[in-house]
Amino acid sequence: MGKTNAMSQIKPIISVLMPAYNAAAYIREAIDSILTQTFTDFEFVIINDGSTDTTEEIILSYSDERIKYYANESNMGIVKTLNRGIDLCRGKYIARMDADDVSLPNRLEKQVHRLEANPQIVACGTLYAIYGDQRQTPVDVATDVQDIRYDMAIYCQFAHSTMMIRKDILEQYKLRYREEYKCAEDYKLWTELLQYGDMINIPEVLGYIRQCEEGISISNADKQKNLSDIVRKDYLNQLGVSTQVLLSDLLNKTISVDVTRETLRAYYPLVLQAKSHNWLYKNFKTALKKHLRHLPLINKIKDMSCEWKEILNYKDKLAILLK
Repeated sequence: MGKTNAMSQIKPIISVLMPAYNAAAYIREAIDSILTQTFTDFEFVIINDGSTDTTEEIILSYSDERIKYYANESNMGIVKTLNRGIDLCRGKYIARMDADDVSLPNRLEKQVHRLEANPQIVACGTLYAIYGDQRQTPVDVATDVQDIRYDMAIYCQFAHSTMMIRKDILEQYKLRYREEYKCAEDYKLWTELLQYGDMINIPEVLGYIRQCEEGISISNADKQKNLSDIVRKDYLNQLGVSTQVLLSDLLNKTISVDVTRETLRAYYPLVLQAKSHNWLYKNFKTALKKHLRHLPLINKIKDMSCEWKEILNYKDKLAILLK
């Protein structure tokens, strides 16, 4: 393991930044996935944020000189720890990693290649899959530059631990994670970065994102949702895009989506909003009616699952609104 008080004068191409807090259950898998990358010119900055389990013991069991280990004196929280990490990183690019996730072996190589070839790209993510409890589910996010600029107004298009960022952009524009957006701090940073260049996702699954009961996305779901709504509003103002335009574009983009409970839940408030815009409502109504006709003929099924019953309930609500 590299000593943090005697750094080499030769800067690495990449700094992999990984905070860790009580991550003993998964951190070894995360560390191994970075140390076995096909691209090897990196430092691995690991910050232990006051863990009370065996996280530190596991980190210190590694002898790889690329690991630069730091320990906060107390638990500072994810935002302050990440910002400390950015200051410590010496690489041209900062690759984010979470202590319970996994990067596929060629993740860093493919991201560096893309960023080196495209100086206008300020940050690069990848497609990813959610895994946990013996399941693995690919996530559909935008990959094209223009699609990302639009879709970021709907929801965050990047998985935090698949991201690689140009450090000089963070320094030039004094960008850091913001404490007031904790639980959506990454979403906020990405929308700010989009003011200074393009962002993409490599259209290949190069990361596995663990979802478990301890995850921030579950334990702080309400706070994350509320802060994400604020980020979306700020971003729309940044783009100068009206709600009406967003609704119209969103409808066109989602018509081809298979009907699920989540889809219908999303349509319900959209119809309510669209009804207040007469010029938009006619097309919105026609397209939705056409889409809803593709629902399976589940009325013929005697023993319907709770999910399908709930979908029918949403469909009935939408039918009333669309009269």
